[in-house]
Amino acid sequence: LACGAAAMSVKTSSSALIEPMVEAVHKALGFHAAGRERDGSWCEPGALEELSLKLSPVRGRKRAWWIDSPRPLRAVAASGARYDLSIVCLPGGLVLPPSAYPAGSVILCQPLCGQMECRRLRLEPNGRAPIELMRKTIKQGDRPFTLLGGCCHEWRGAPG
Repeated sequence: LACGAAAMSVKTSSSALIEPMVEAVHKALGFHAAGRERDGSWCEPGALEELSLKLSPVRGRKRAWWIDSPRPLRAVAASGARYDLSIVCLPGGLVLPPSAYPAGSVILCQPLCGQMECRRLRLEPNGRAPIELMRKTIKQGDRPFTLLGGCCHEWRGAPG
């Protein structure tokens, strides 16, 4: 979930949960229109904290279709010219391949059930193995984790 780009695990179906997050994203986007896009300074820290607080109580439920899903699923709950609010269903053991988020993206992520692992990677030329720059495991109930774009992130679902 983010101001600029988003990632979050599992499922929610209520627009009553989504609307407050969208409002918080709009508030964060409106802070500093002339901010430096590349480092996320355009996103006001207080508005980012408010968005994090709105994300914290959201929880998911495990459903049979999700547990047995053969691949990750993604739904865009809301989007605009400068943001994307997505729900990613990432069953345990499955991995979203490394993908780069645009520089200046502020990414908030939180598992809605179970746990997930995020790795920041530097992709190497000539098909060599990527270099791991960071690894973080986030569990349901943890505070939302904030990342900046401009590099590749890989996401892995874990049962729980």
